[in-house]
Amino acid sequence: MKTCPTFAKVRKTLAYVLRFINNARKKERKQHEPNFTRRIEEELRESKLQMFKWCQEAIKINTVDQKLMSKPDEQGLLTCI
Repeated sequence: MKTCPTFAKVRKTLAYVLRFINNARKKERKQHEPNFTRRIEEELRESKLQMFKWCQEAIKINTVDQKLMSKPDEQGLLTCI
């Protein structure tokens, strides 16, 4: 985190790491991706969600005021009402 001072840079870096992991797991290699822009947007969205999940792991749900907290959403993130 010391080398990535902004949220945007951390998000991009994590997206590249997640892309590398996904590519390493694939058995088949695709030469050309038809919707490259859509793939990048999805990778950035996934990296943002992953960062939020990591941050929320430290939150103890029992200690948070239940008036402020709703149940986790379909992606597993805690959201405020």
